[in-house]
Amino acid sequence: SGSPLPGMKQQLEEAVSIPKATVDILKDQVFSFDTFFVTSHEPYEGGILFKGNLRGVPAKSFEKITTRLENKFGDEFKVFLLINPEDEKPVAVVVPKQTVEPATGSVPEWAAAGAFGVVTIFTLLLRNVPVLQDNLLYEVSLPFIHHFALPSVRIIVDFFVL
Repeated sequence: SGSPLPGMKQQLEEAVSIPKATVDILKDQVFSFDTFFVTSHEPYEGGILFKGNLRGVPAKSFEKITTRLENKFGDEFKVFLLINPEDEKPVAVVVPKQTVEPATGSVPEWAAAGAFGVVTIFTLLLRNVPVLQDNLLYEVSLPFIHHFALPSVRIIVDFFVL
């Protein structure tokens, strides 16, 4: 059937991207009798879902598991402790880090973010610094309006600005 976790779909045909030797290390050395005793494991969304018994305080057990995972594999994997909604028992999901963390943005995204930042700062300064409001708006907009706007619009603008 489907995934044991809500909102996730599992495809049984999907090949597990974590090798068996790595799964054995995770099962025997990262998880252990003092943190999370593994009773079974199965492929799950590009990673491995471990079913078992959580031992001790969940926060302390998670900290130990995370430390062991980092000591064995560096930052190659991420671990999540969750509750299985079918039987209310804890499960641990280990997935490769690149599957859960987005790649860094490309240059156009950074350029767009920088441009929006500059425009935002300029707008904030323009709205909150009276000297800029008086001089910049008057010098930039008024000559354009006087040369190209209709006479009736010119009268309204002159009335409000001057």
